[in-house]
Amino acid sequence: MAVEANISWFIGEDLTFTDTITGVNITGWAISFKLEPLAGGTDLFTKTVGNGITLTTPVSGIMTIAIAAANTSSLEPGRYRYEIARTDAGAATVLTYGYVTLKYRP
Repeated sequence: MAVEANISWFIGEDLTFTDTITGVNITGWAISFKLEPLAGGTDLFTKTVGNGITLTTPVSGIMTIAIAAANTSSLEPGRYRYEIARTDAGAATVLTYGYVTLKYRP
């Protein structure tokens, strides 16, 4: 069952956060993170295992997602949708989803 969690950070800021799939061993899973406009459409950027996603403690379901400043530097402030999903063939499922609020730096 997917978990909803909302995140916010500043435009053009590096961000690293963890996501935990409680009670699940995610060793060897293909996982993706994608950010898209609130209205849907083309993904603004994606991350995958080895390219921004690290299976930090996979036997405990813990992964780390790193978003580079360059990923958001050209985006406007506002709300976006994100999704973290398992993408293995035959086992594809949304793990975590929600809204991202991007803000101007103070």
